[in-house]
Formats: sequence, C-alpha cells, structure tokens
Amino acid sequence: GSRNKAVAAGAAIAGIAILAALASRGSSSGNQNADVASWAVGTFQGYDSFERTNVELTILPGGSVSGNAANHDFSGHLRGDQLEAGRTTFRISPEGNGFVATDIRNSGHRVNFLRSGGGY
Repeated sequence: GSRNKAVAAGAAIAGIAILAALASRGSSSGNQNADVASWAVGTFQGYDSFERTNVELTILPGGSVSGNAANHDFSGHLRGDQLEAGRTTFRISPEGNGFVATDIRNSGHRVNFLRSGGGY
C-alpha cells in the first residue's frame, strides 16, 4: 500500500534528479565552446588589402558571425580563435581595440579589425 507508493515516489524523484543532472552536463559541455571572449564580441571594421575591400563584421556571444565585404553579405562562426567567415578561416588574436585575423592558409592575408560598435 502506502509503502509501495513511497518507494515509487522516491524512484520517480531519483529519476528526475538523474535526468536533470544529465541534461545539465549535456548543456554545459555543449555550450563550453559557445562563449566567446569579451574582446571578440561586438561590431568591427577593417580593410582587407588582399581582397581590396572594406569589411564589417559582427560577432555575437554565442559565436555567430555576420558581415559584409564588397557589398556581399556573409555569415560564419567563431570557435576559440578560429573565425570562419564566408569561404575563409582566420586565426584571430586581440590587438588594441580590436583584433588581427590571419588566414590559416595564407599568413600574408591579414586583416586588422577595429571595434566600431559595442559588445552585446
């Protein structure tokens, strides 16, 4: 009777606790790389001398990237120090009030970005 109900209630509570712990662990490990360094969050402008065009890009805290170069919109993602922007992947590092992006396939292709809009 009541003993069986108590055991069932205890099992249900334990099951909910286990599910909550698994969900928490899954979301924290899934979001581990989602946070972007504060210096990299915001809107930036630069001139790409290799492509001969002005570039504007916005990086959101979750790593989403959107931008415009030569009047063409592009999107991408920032993971760690790897900025995927359109067809090109850059390694970025902070510098002054912005960052330097260096093409991982061509170290001569570098773009200096300056912050033009605040972080989010």
